[in-house]
Amino acid sequence: MRSGIIFGTAAMIDGLCERMEAELGEGPCFTVATGGLAADIVPVCKRDIVFNGELVLEGLRLVFEKNRKPKTP
Repeated sequence: MRSGIIFGTAAMIDGLCERMEAELGEGPCFTVATGGLAADIVPVCKRDIVFNGELVLEGLRLVFEKNRKPKTP
């Protein structure tokens, strides 16, 4: 059952990227995967996909730093 979920999701990702590329007509799209089962799904995808398991946390840190008030002496 798990392998069906992983291979099915990989096929959906590949298909979605192919459709986007065909509609936009601008060549291969840059794809990033993060979180959940992404580490298991990316290796079975047919296309090159960058995996970053910390992407969401990095983004939250950047938002925090941007909105943090400076320390007052």
